[in-house]
Amino acid sequence: MWIKGVYYPHMPSFHRNVRAHCASESGTHMLPDASGGGIMVFNNPEESLARIQEDVARAEARAKALPLMQEQIAQVRGQAQSRQRDISVEVDASGQVAALDISDGALGRGGRAVSREVLELIRAATIRVREQSLAIMTELLGADDPIVKLTADQLAADIEGADQGGDLRW
Repeated sequence: MWIKGVYYPHMPSFHRNVRAHCASESGTHMLPDASGGGIMVFNNPEESLARIQEDVARAEARAKALPLMQEQIAQVRGQAQSRQRDISVEVDASGQVAALDISDGALGRGGRAVSREVLELIRAATIRVREQSLAIMTELLGADDPIVKLTADQLAADIEGADQGGDLRW
């Protein structure tokens, strides 16, 4: 991509398909916000160029960290166990149930009660997986990364919703 006579061969895709640099008669420069927040407005080309370079550096760092992050997150497991310790659940990194153990003693509480408890345990285990995944993302990408911030906000909202009886989103 060419901007003001400078070629940027490694411009992230979010800049390629959007008008990456527009100059109005007032000299204002507009760039898409890499965090997905809309358009950033700068009053001089140096600010615009600095923002582009910052976005490119962040994208390159993210690309380097991605394989390790994927590997670590793939190994994450979340467990939850009933108070009576007679039902246990394990979910994998994608939130799928990897293990479910229900003792014969638990069945004495009745099918509906056990079903509700299993679902609650799956929710709790899923939250643990997402918390662990967020910790890995934060360690590798940094707490100030827009993707980490978005993931943290979504997790917080989902935990709040689950506390109020809602369903978890993955």
